[in-house]
Order: sequence, then structure tokens, then C-alpha cells
Amino acid sequence: MSTPLNPSWTAEADFILKEGHKAKRSARDIAAELTASGHKATRNSVLGRAHRLGLSKPMEKPKPRPANGVLFEETTSRQCMWIGQEDARTAPVVCCGKRVAAPGEPWCPTHRAIAWAGKPEKPVAKPQRQGTGLFGSAPSPTIST
Repeated sequence: MSTPLNPSWTAEADFILKEGHKAKRSARDIAAELTASGHKATRNSVLGRAHRLGLSKPMEKPKPRPANGVLFEETTSRQCMWIGQEDARTAPVVCCGKRVAAPGEPWCPTHRAIAWAGKPEKPVAKPQRQGTGLFGSAPSPTIST
């Protein structure tokens, strides 16, 4: 059985927590520092104490910056919006970010060529269906006498 945590926070522990929060360190790192300095603390106890002290949002790490490209939410109308990753649900969405081919277009010349490869420039009109009857069927034959 584990030993219970010390429910009281000392001024020293509060100081370590506040300094770690200012440095934008994670709650896990702050808890490890508190434990190393003799105060028994867990990540959740650090988060709870930070909330009770009125500190801003819990210690969140900043979003990683993409090595190549630009984050989707930071793109402008003049930047290519081609998404350069397989699964945009698990990571921040990163776009190409190069200059677009023409005003009002969403892609740079390279990605425009990929998007339109093998497709005609102008859409081809579909042939009209014959007949005007119910559900597009042929019209009823007329009886002539």
C-alpha cells in the first residue's frame, strides 16, 4: 500500500509551484521537482493547487511549430492551403504555405498541377436524358388513328 500524500502545502512548495508555472513547465515536471525537494506531490495535486491559487490555465506546453510550411489556422489568402500530412486528425494541420498561383486560388502552382492532373480545365456538360415522363422514363406513346 502506498503512503498517503501530505495534504498541507508549505510556503516553499507553493513557491516551487509558482516558479514552475511562470517558467511554463508541465505539472508532471513540477511534481517531480517537489518530490525531489521532499514534498510529496503528484501531477493532479499540482494542478489542483495551481487552480486553488488562481494561477492561469494549467501548465500547457506551447503548440509545436512546423518545420516546413505553416499551421492551417495561420494561413492567409495568398498562401497555399495544400495539407501536407496523411492524418490531420492527430496532429496540428500543416499547409504548404507558398504563394498561390493566382488571386482567389487555394494552391501554389505545384499543388494546383497535382490537384488538376488529368482533369479538363472546363467542366464538360453531361448529356441530357431523353424523355420527359415520370422518373425520367421515356414519354408515353401517343395513339394515332
